[in-house]
Amino acid sequence: MKRICPITNNKAKILCKYSAACDNYDMVDIDKTDRKILAAIQVNARATLSDLADSVHLSVSQVQRRLKRLENTNVITAYIARLDPAALGFEVAAFAEVTLKTQDTNAAEAFHRAVHLIPEIVECHRISGDADFLLRVVATDLKGYSRLAQTKILAVPEVARLRSNIVFESPKDTTELPVDQS
Repeated sequence: MKRICPITNNKAKILCKYSAACDNYDMVDIDKTDRKILAAIQVNARATLSDLADSVHLSVSQVQRRLKRLENTNVITAYIARLDPAALGFEVAAFAEVTLKTQDTNAAEAFHRAVHLIPEIVECHRISGDADFLLRVVATDLKGYSRLAQTKILAVPEVARLRSNIVFESPKDTTELPVDQS
């Protein structure tokens, strides 16, 4: 049975990226060949269909069909370029723990909307523990981060507390999922 996701209105029978709200969805069937294709495009999203076909020992048309299915079921959600933050002037990265004033749906939804209006917040996760959300934030420098925290994040009416952790080093920073292990 296909259900409609209350957040995305997606009618596909998939595990939505908003899985907390979509826990009735079934996982998409992904075989070993699909996993090989996914592993290859995680490393190089610009790989040609011909290169992918050679690497998984299928025809170009078979790879194209598989990619289309993986795209249509939102297993592949985007093809993106990873940018070097420092090359663009973002010398500071921080993880910020945010606690809301109240624990209700309206406050969380208002916070979600506010986060989408602050481009320096590049990730936002609802978490368990003392804080309600974990943000990954970029800034040009420490003064810039301080200004952002004071004038944008703490200015959101629903925010009660902000605790920042500045990143000194990132020995591992990847977007690649271990597709061959699931």
